[in-house]
Amino acid sequence: MNTETLICFAILLAVTGIAIIILVVSIQRRTSPGATSLIVFALSLFFWTITYVLFSNGVSPPGLIWLRFTYLFSTIAQTALLTSAIEFTNRKYLLTWLSVALLGLEPVFFQVFLWTDKSQNLLNTASRTGTTKTILDSNPWLWIDTIYSNCLILLVLFLLIQSYFHRPQLHQLQSHIPLAGLSVLILTRIANLIGLTPFLNFDLTPVVFAITGLTFSYLLSHSSRPDLDNVSRDIVVEKMSEGWIVLNSQNNIVDCNLAAEEALGLLRNQLCGQSIEKIPGDWQNIIRRDRNIKWLVINKSIKMRDGLHYFRIGSSLLTSQSGDYNGQVLILRDITGHRKADESRRQSYETLLSQLRAIS
Repeated sequence: MNTETLICFAILLAVTGIAIIILVVSIQRRTSPGATSLIVFALSLFFWTITYVLFSNGVSPPGLIWLRFTYLFSTIAQTALLTSAIEFTNRKYLLTWLSVALLGLEPVFFQVFLWTDKSQNLLNTASRTGTTKTILDSNPWLWIDTIYSNCLILLVLFLLIQSYFHRPQLHQLQSHIPLAGLSVLILTRIANLIGLTPFLNFDLTPVVFAITGLTFSYLLSHSSRPDLDNVSRDIVVEKMSEGWIVLNSQNNIVDCNLAAEEALGLLRNQLCGQSIEKIPGDWQNIIRRDRNIKWLVINKSIKMRDGLHYFRIGSSLLTSQSGDYNGQVLILRDITGHRKADESRRQSYETLLSQLRAIS
């Protein structure tokens, strides 16, 4: 056994250790969103690595049976990574029986082909090389499976990026970690595609998947209560009908929800970091007020795309334990419907009063 082989086996042994760490962390956080998928990912990664080592060493039973299991567990691991990203980004409603069945459609057909390929040309192609480039040049089924796997990774990337831009600034640092791990995975896939791999006779894809899974488990373990965090921020704040804006001590917008974006007519990345005073509309009566007034309610009209809207804006001061001003939270409630109803009643009353005067 040469030095290169020893190094590769040592690295793969480390991957099994990382898989166990991910498994332990996920079990400890099993009630949190994404934990169940990470448990499946960790188990699949563990057996993926073990079966690949057994195949590489030619362990009995002979033939390519271990490579078949390697493809099976690798596909499960990639799918579990996608479902964990779906749960982390609060899209669990997408995980229906139909969507899960569709995710398993290609892997099932691929496994059927692997186990019924009597000529074993497909597996012989895969076993001769670890580079994706050679595989794509050799067999269309491996080409299809590679495209499917890469699409899963791109979906994970899309979900994480979208979640990153919709998180408050205080929580964006947590999103950096899985994005960094996924970037390593994608760069490795690209390098493998063009044949830039340090070990030609070994497939080290489990290594980068282990790194990515470790970043997901880090995110899971460093959230005090991920289930409560998701409820309080992404479900309650994002889904509330009232606009929600947080200002710092300099009256700059540090966070807002979708309803506030619609009310102000600007996207979140345009609002965050901007002074509320630079947003169209007179905000002076709200933000420049007596600091002794902890809660203030004022009616205000804002011109929107579909016309003039009336809002009842509540402002609550944010103070430190010592009483220093740290900012304020604005709640924008659209009262246009009530305002129009009141105006209609007032006009009806005036019309009726005019008619009564005419009769008398």
